[in-house]
Amino acid sequence: MGTKSIFAGTAVATGLLVLSGCFGGDDLIDPPDATIEETAQPIGDVVASIDDVGGSTGAIGARGFEGDEGRAAEKLFARRIGKRNFDWSSLFIANAEATSCALATTFGSCATHALTRAFGGCTVGGYAFSGTVAYNWAHGVASDTCALTSVGDYVTRIPNFSVSGRHGAVLTVSATGVDGQKLTYASGAGSNRVMTLESDGIRRLFTVSGTTLFDFTSETTSAMTVTGTNRGSRVLSGGVLRVTNNSTGVTCDLVPASVAWTTNCNCPTTGSWTGTCSNGVNTSLQHTGCGAAVFTLGSTTVDVSLDRCGL
Repeated sequence: MGTKSIFAGTAVATGLLVLSGCFGGDDLIDPPDATIEETAQPIGDVVASIDDVGGSTGAIGARGFEGDEGRAAEKLFARRIGKRNFDWSSLFIANAEATSCALATTFGSCATHALTRAFGGCTVGGYAFSGTVAYNWAHGVASDTCALTSVGDYVTRIPNFSVSGRHGAVLTVSATGVDGQKLTYASGAGSNRVMTLESDGIRRLFTVSGTTLFDFTSETTSAMTVTGTNRGSRVLSGGVLRVTNNSTGVTCDLVPASVAWTTNCNCPTTGSWTGTCSNGVNTSLQHTGCGAAVFTLGSTTVDVSLDRCGL
């Protein structure tokens, strides 16, 4: 069996047949490496989530956040729903049909160590968001502040939202555990603080008219270490990120090494991830720029654009 078929899965093939019937036979295009690329996307979600807590300043523990979910959804829909001579943007609802997320007040105030983004049906680029992304601080955090100030403090990021377009295309991002993603202040002080990153499960499910095109869950089986709070000095290393293809049951365990940020991007621009999958296939990802990476699964190597990266 070739590596390109490892993650394809019956569900994806079925989805393409259904879509072909809707859009006109051979006109549907689903890039041959698209599902392999989805194996890499949870890595982008993890590294972007580390930066989320820093907002526009890039400093962990800062108040305020830059929303990148709209850009991520646009990249995904464009990649997975294609058609010759077909404008993929027609999958999205018109901007006039709902309040723009850019104009709506979607973040609440920091209160009792929590800050929640509630989408409430707003739109970004013509596709509708519903649900929430919740940030919760705990341990010795001072009253009504949303910052990591003392060793042992931690913040969790719990996504539970969906993005809907036309023709029944829906992306659902949800926490499968209690904490979602958890960043803990472990040691050090100032910009030299050391953090640990854990995740008890984030699921990315993409369906069209009820048919699954991909379904992945990511979680850590060993905590990863984040050294340095500011983008210019932040490095991720160690630990294990497990990515599970829920359609096939295959898992891939990846370990980051010298994964480093630069000041003008919410994601790393250098560093690598290496690992093996439960079916014996080796895998790796090399960061090559802001949101750009090269992903290898067995003998297949593809260039990927990580959806949540680009600030």
